[in-house]
Amino acid sequence: MPFVKWQIDGLDLGFDQSAPLDPSGNTLGPFAVGEVVRVMTEVENSTGKTTSAVRSIEIEAPIG
Repeated sequence: MPFVKWQIDGLDLGFDQSAPLDPSGNTLGPFAVGEVVRVMTEVENSTGKTTSAVRSIEIEAPIG
């Protein structure tokens, strides 16, 4: 089963938080303004397990 995994920079030591990957999109969080969240996907099949490149997102204040 594929997963989306994330960590909050400065709080989490690894990618210990995860949720099943939903092809239509996942809702993660809540996160606080100013936190940097690192996200990756992990998939596995009969030949092994692989992860995507890590992407970083800095949470900004809502617009409006």
